[in-house]
Amino acid sequence: MEMMLVFAVATILVIRAFLALTGYPQLGGGGLHIAHMLWGGLGMIISIALLLSYWNPAMRQLGAVIGGIGFGFFIDELGKFITSDNDYFFQPTIALIYIIFIILFLAVRAVHSKPLTETETSTNKSIIDAISRGGEASRVTRIYMRANKRLREMYLRLVSARLFSPVLRAAFLIIGIVQVFTIITLVAGRERGSVSESPMPVIEHLATIVSASFIILGIIQLTRSRISAYRWFMRSTLISILITQAFMFYYSELAAIGGIFVHLLVYFALRFLIKKEGELA
Repeated sequence: MEMMLVFAVATILVIRAFLALTGYPQLGGGGLHIAHMLWGGLGMIISIALLLSYWNPAMRQLGAVIGGIGFGFFIDELGKFITSDNDYFFQPTIALIYIIFIILFLAVRAVHSKPLTETETSTNKSIIDAISRGGEASRVTRIYMRANKRLREMYLRLVSARLFSPVLRAAFLIIGIVQVFTIITLVAGRERGSVSESPMPVIEHLATIVSASFIILGIIQLTRSRISAYRWFMRSTLISILITQAFMFYYSELAAIGGIFVHLLVYFALRFLIKKEGELA
């Protein structure tokens, strides 16, 4: 669910940056216009079909990615459907989309905060053990499990390297510094060219401060508990993706599109680290 939301936000930023840089082209002709909301519907139905047809972990992740991209295409055209003149550029649209994502994120957290029962845990363990042995698992699932085993071995070699912790600290410290510097530069440049007051700089600064604080907490925790440090880094990354990058688009499409790709790479790296560290616990 988290991955779906991340890909949905990334899709919206990519779409809006692409449209802004290409002069808002339209697909169609002869009085026809194929709105990208339709591509969103296609992505979501493909995701639903995958999730209803397969239960293995690889297909669930693929369904989350395709569903997130589809939802991003769909919700990006919200402005057209809440205004009488079908205004895609309706100014509050980004804020409304942001609120929708925050509500969805909190709802997902609430649903998944309930711990599994002993029966659920035992059933899950039995299924995982059966898949690990081969059993009746599909070819795709067996490939996934073999790849997962190799990745675990690779992670063990990675964390045992002497430079792992120093490099990880330095990397996130650089990410935090660059993010703070970029936001301050963009906000300052925008404010010099506009006399209108807006709450955006305040939200941007607060999100950046919180994100940077989580990075510092992660760096401190790294010497005590790797998985705790990874989780603080993940919280920082999620704030950057779901809040900071979305508002950064207001100031610079190019900066937002570059930032979202970097943060997506960091997000997937942290998902890998958290998963592998959890398997060792």
